Amino acid sequence: MKSRFFLALTLMTFIFGACSNKKDDNSGNGTLEVKTVSNIDASGLNGHYTLFSFKTGATVSISDSATAKWDIGFRSTSVILNSGISGPGEAGVVVKDALFDAVTTADTTGYAEDSSTGFAIPTGSGNGWYTYTGENPTNPHVILPIPGKVFVVRTADKKYAKFEILSYYKNAPANPTQTETPRYFKINYVYQSNGSTTIY
Repeated sequence: MKSRFFLALTLMTFIFGACSNKKDDNSGNGTLEVKTVSNIDASGLNGHYTLFSFKTGATVSISDSATAKWDIGFRSTSVILNSGISGPGEAGVVVKDALFDAVTTADTTGYAEDSSTGFAIPTGSGNGWYTYTGENPTNPHVILPIPGKVFVVRTADKKYAKFEILSYYKNAPANPTQTETPRYFKINYVYQSNGSTTIY
């Protein structure tokens, strides 16, 4: 009886361990976790961006737009950073062509900020994070994230994170067909709170 209980306990430990998204950050400060946030409303109510904080994992009130409480903002297909012309923070981005799990260390230099010449994450089909399929009239007119785009972020308060965009539609349909509600982002992200460049 004891051996059966031990076997069951061992199997349960293996199953739950395999599902965990937490990873040792090798810094002695605990673990990092891949977090997913769905349905970030980017409809642009009253022309505002929806502001998001990697530190809290939540949206930030527009009344705090002139602070370092937020890192990135979403409105339609545009993604802004809390830096340069978009905000008072120190946020910047390095765009990687890689798998999300393969990006394990944040760069220490080379971060682009929003400026008068354009956003650090460019807009337009094929330019930044998405492809618009409506350029071919036989296809559904949908916005699809470009696979293998990872955004390494220096946050507004000079910590580090990475994120990828998974969907632009409400409830993240696997194959959008132009009937779903757009301007609802789904992202994966990892945030490093201790200031180190480890982001896996």
